[in-house]
Amino acid sequence: MNAAEIDVFMIRTVPRDVAKREIEALFGSGETLYYSDFVQRLGLDIVLVVELCKELEQEGRIETLGSAS
Repeated sequence: MNAAEIDVFMIRTVPRDVAKREIEALFGSGETLYYSDFVQRLGLDIVLVVELCKELEQEGRIETLGSAS
């Protein structure tokens, strides 16, 4: 692997409520998304993304494939 094949992402530090709103808004796009998409597009830490997606799902504000009926 050479340097041209490595993706670098800048991770932003934002309050949880801001990150949560950004994640929910991106879900509104209607496309299939993976945790890595949130990291790449929003610049959020993967651990935070997973935590907030679980919270949003528990609150009934998003639906993931694992919970789809």
